[in-house]
Amino acid sequence: MNWIVLGSAALLFAASVAILLYVRKGLVQYTTQLMYSLDAVLAGEAWVDLREDRETLNGKLQAKLCQLNEVLEQRSEENLRQRKQLEAIISDISHQVKAPIAGIRMYHDLLSRQGFSEDRRAAFLAAVEHQVDKLEFFMKSMIRMSRLETGIVQVQPKRNPVSELIAQAVCDVALKAEKKMIDIVIDGSIDDTGSR
Repeated sequence: MNWIVLGSAALLFAASVAILLYVRKGLVQYTTQLMYSLDAVLAGEAWVDLREDRETLNGKLQAKLCQLNEVLEQRSEENLRQRKQLEAIISDISHQVKAPIAGIRMYHDLLSRQGFSEDRRAAFLAAVEHQVDKLEFFMKSMIRMSRLETGIVQVQPKRNPVSELIAQAVCDVALKAEKKMIDIVIDGSIDDTGSR
């Protein structure tokens, strides 16, 4: 009887070891496939072992990893698009700030010279003030855009006279036009709504 119990125990032990080794082998294979799948996702590849059935644990895991890879690619593309958009905005800001500063410097240089009448100096000072106003307007616009972006302020469109916009544009180029002996003529037939 002892031999039977001892033999049965040895047989059970051997069967347990065999089952444990079989489970370990499956776990090692599963882990290896998981590592390959993760490496593929990290490398940016949409790797799926097509031999895997989607109903197995490996198949389900690989399908989820493919979904994760797609989401990561979409986010990467969105980040790239936002970065390009930010670069364009920064370039535009740089231009918007440089133009009025260049105008202010030009008027400053002209004002520092002797030989201008008081009327001419007053015109230059008005032009400098206009350039400063443009910078101030630009900075206020930047603050408004920031507030719009964060949702603090909402847009409320309104009509403004076109004649003011035209006057500002003419003021910006008047000195350059005068240096080149170009006359600027404004057609008075445009009303404040911009229609003729």
